[in-house]
Amino acid sequence: MKKLLYLFVTTCVLLCACSRTDNTTVLRQADAMIYGNADSAMQLLSQIKNPERLPFEEKMLYGWLRTFAHNVRGASMAEDSLILPAFDYFVSGRDTVKMLNSYVLKSKYLYWLKKHTESMAVLDSGIVEATACRDTYLMVSMLAEQAYRYVYVEKDYKKAIEAHLRAIAIREDEGLCYSLGIAMGLQGNDSASYYMDRSIELVTQKKDTARLVHYLRNYAQLLSYKGQDYEKAIRVSKRLQSFPSEKVNDAMITLVLTECYLKIGELDSASTTSTRGKKRLFVSKSS
Repeated sequence: MKKLLYLFVTTCVLLCACSRTDNTTVLRQADAMIYGNADSAMQLLSQIKNPERLPFEEKMLYGWLRTFAHNVRGASMAEDSLILPAFDYFVSGRDTVKMLNSYVLKSKYLYWLKKHTESMAVLDSGIVEATACRDTYLMVSMLAEQAYRYVYVEKDYKKAIEAHLRAIAIREDEGLCYSLGIAMGLQGNDSASYYMDRSIELVTQKKDTARLVHYLRNYAQLLSYKGQDYEKAIRVSKRLQSFPSEKVNDAMITLVLTECYLKIGELDSASTTSTRGKKRLFVSKSS
């Protein structure tokens, strides 16, 4: 009887040890690929059963990796409460990359909980830390995230513009120029067209047609409805018409062009545009 009890206890210990070893291996593998392949990392993390039973250090890594993967995938982070203790753990650690990304992840978690003031405060601290570490990639990333929140959550275009300009001073790219142009346009800033034109120039160089169409479409609307620069809105809209129908919103282009022609008193052009737009839309739906 004692031998059977001994064998049972020994087997349980060995199984627990094997399970712990397996979990450690899975976490290491997920950690190694998280920055380049978040989907595969998430699949690995799903293999861990009962993560609440992990040792403290492994539980913190599990929570951090899971939150990072959700952020990359654009998934809900409202249930990622483990990022709060994981934030404290990694911010006090030696891994600079995880430390800086922890600010992004905690901020996004709070954002999902609609705690916007706390979320922005975490981003502020993260930008300070990234600046001290001279990590320009994360500095720009956090400034861009901050600017996005100022535009679409707080509607504070002045602060959005300031954040965008700080980011562009570090690294200019088409996305930042586009977002800055939108923020300036919504504020009524005269420099909006410069940054929208610059974003279109940069995205054209990259030959990214999908983004180019997106930029041109919103630029045309911005010029028409906010900037009231009807002649330029017409030029931008006509450039959109050079793309295949399946890549653009024909109804929107027709509406912008027609309204712009009406605003400048070109009634014949407005009528012709409306008729052509209907034909183009009909052909598009028929094909």
